Amino acid sequence: MATPLVLRLHTVLGIKNKKFCEWVAARFDCGARYSMVVKIVCKNEFVEERVVHQVEQWLGREWSKKEVIITKYPDDVEKIIFRHSAQDTHFWKGHYGMKMAGAVVKLVMESPDTADKGFFVID
Repeated sequence: MATPLVLRLHTVLGIKNKKFCEWVAARFDCGARYSMVVKIVCKNEFVEERVVHQVEQWLGREWSKKEVIITKYPDDVEKIIFRHSAQDTHFWKGHYGMKMAGAVVKLVMESPDTADKGFFVID
């Protein structure tokens, strides 16, 4: 499993929603499984969303966009964890699993004015 992307947020104001997306495709001759997990960690709780996508053998080749948009979450967000993984269903030796490209983590502000009222630091 790949190392997750962890965004530690300090002083986040005016963020309306969080969008996570990625393009995936399987080989035509091998089935594959893809998983995206997004976890928003707060002081006392967390919000978790999961996307699971599977392609059967001989049905691959087409790229498709997998997306999670989180609009409801507590105000005291401490960090966001983005984790994705893929594996072929035949367990062939080599790189035959789901292909992943163009992962995006987007924090959408409520309006352009909020940029002056708050800030966030990602480390």
